[in-house]
Amino acid sequence: QIAMVDVKDIMPYACSGDTTLMKIEIPTTVTRIYNSAFVSLPNLQYVTMPERFRTKFPDIFPRLQRSVDIYLIN
Repeated sequence: QIAMVDVKDIMPYACSGDTTLMKIEIPTTVTRIYNSAFVSLPNLQYVTMPERFRTKFPDIFPRLQRSVDIYLIN
């Protein structure tokens, strides 16, 4: 799990290739997530993120190899 405290921007490849990561929680304080911020996370199971990033999900999380539960927050 990654806890993002006081994070405003998530840069490309901020989290890439981590085989232990299973859960990501993106707080509402995040204002921008760049494409390919989370790449090749084979064990990712859950993502909680602000609803405003919903349409960008495929670009933010490219190359997912499994289905991921997505929880949207306002």
